[in-house]
Order: sequence, then C-alpha cells, then structure tokens
Amino acid sequence: NGDCILRPNKRKAKIFYEKLLTDNIDYKKPIIYNRLLELYKEANNKQKADEIKQKMVEKSISEEQSAPADKMKTKEPCTYVCSDLHGEYDAYKAIIEKLGKDDKLYILGDVIDRGDDGIKILQDIMERQKKGQVEFLMGNHEFMMIQTLLNIENYRNAWFGNGGEATYKEFKKLTPEKQEEMKEFLINSAIYKQINTGNQDYYLIHAKAIQDTDETTQTFKQMIDKGQETKALEALQSSVPYDCKEEDIPKKDMFTIIGHTPTFNTIQLSKGYIDIDCGIAYGRQLALVNLTEGEVQYFNAESIKEKAKTKEENQQDR
Repeated sequence: NGDCILRPNKRKAKIFYEKLLTDNIDYKKPIIYNRLLELYKEANNKQKADEIKQKMVEKSISEEQSAPADKMKTKEPCTYVCSDLHGEYDAYKAIIEKLGKDDKLYILGDVIDRGDDGIKILQDIMERQKKGQVEFLMGNHEFMMIQTLLNIENYRNAWFGNGGEATYKEFKKLTPEKQEEMKEFLINSAIYKQINTGNQDYYLIHAKAIQDTDETTQTFKQMIDKGQETKALEALQSSVPYDCKEEDIPKKDMFTIIGHTPTFNTIQLSKGYIDIDCGIAYGRQLALVNLTEGEVQYFNAESIKEKAKTKEENQQDR
C-alpha cells in the first residue's frame, strides 16, 4: 500500500509460508510447500529443505521441477539509497563495498561538512557517477556550497556556520581544473528524481517534495534558471515540525524517500515517506536501504571507525 516502502523479500516470504503451514486451516496447498522448498534450496538450507520434502511425501504432494541451472535467472541488480554522509569517508566506503558490479546507489545529498572528508567523498562520487554506479542528489549543504562558490555572498555565513569553512579549505586545495569540475558537477546535480525499481515508483529528495511539477527530475541549474531558488532551498532544508507539516513531506501519490532530519536511531517510516538519515554525523549510524530486496543495513559509526583503525594498523605492521 502507499505507506510501504519495502517489497516482500525472501526472508519475509519464508516466514509467511511457514506460518501458513502451521496455521490450523483445512487445506495445505501444494504450491505453498513447493515455494517454501524452493526458498530453502536457494538459501542452501539442506536440513529445512529435507524436512519440507519429507512432509510433502507424507501428504503425497509432488515436487515441482526447478529450471535447469543454466536457464535460471541471474541475480537481479539492486537499487540502493543512502543519505547524509557528512564527510564520513569510512562510512561511505563501507557502503560502496556492499555494491555489486551492476548495482546502483542513489545518495540524497549532504555528503560534505561536519566530518573531515566531504571533498574526498564528492570526488569519488563524481568518478562513480560517470560509470553509472552512483547517482548524487543535492542536499542543503551542497546548495550552500555551490551558491558560495558562485559568489552569492549571503550563503557564505550560513554555510560556514554549518561546517562549511573546513570543506571550503579542502576545496581550495584542489587544482583550479578540479575545482571547476566539481562546481560543474554540483551545478548539474539533481534536486529531486523519480525512479522505478521493482515495479514501484519512488520520489527521491533531500528533505521535502516539490508538488507543483510533473517533471521526473530537475537539476540545480534548471531550477535556478527558472527563478526557483527559494523553492529549491525549501525542498532541501525543510524539517517537521519547524518548517512544514508531516503531510507536506511526500510527493502526492508517490512514496518519497528523504534524509536531512536525523532520526538518531533507525529509519523512520511515516505516512507516505521514509526518513533514512540515521545520524552518522552525530556518532550514530548510517542506513543503506536496498529497494530491490526490501532490506536495510545499518553501519554503526563507532564500529566503522574501529575497523578503519584496525585496518590501518595492520597495513603499517606489514
């Protein structure tokens, strides 16, 4: 329904089928046994598969023949989404390592400021976006950054007051060519984007949907050229209940995924949208949502830093 972001996955399917087999109902459809058997085979759980097979024999249920291995579908590429990395490069690398060759990751902005390595993350994102593995959407911190770099003076104090000064210093260390390339990347980054995966539509935005447009995506440049600077900024920095109501967050009739407002815990599902900023910038955790499989992985800030430290120490000992 409209309040559900994650499609049924194999783990949930096993739970569902197992419950059907244990409920006191008058019939046990052969398809239930066969689907559960198929799931256990895929999971290489021989014990459970054998148990289901035995029950099927007892009930005179025939086992469906699986397709030959060479005709079976290969694993479907996955679509992921995360948000608000805020300069935490080790956290960024942790999620990148989870991506398969054909997977796609959407990042909902605010990869800079607060942490130390926002420019480093941006540079890596730029390279991966060229290859089609990652797609970046702008957050309010990148909005303040590019406006400052374009000499819109009234944004400088706001940006520097939110961790931008350290980011600016790192930016100035880049060669003029690299600086210009990064500016062009930000100028042409999307403010919002509609995507479809698993036969479901999603609206991706940093903070709040833009309602009065049917366009499936718009970039920073497109909105500025239309004189929609205020509208773009509102979409990137609005928070409930300070700037808007909860019902204003999602795109009408489309499930919306946002970041921006830290939950300081797990992802937060609300009516029509989900907030996936779990506060990695504040020492909490990072959420990586797999829209294809219907799963969420969490990366604890302290654990990530400890693993990175251990890895560095091991490399020094070699």
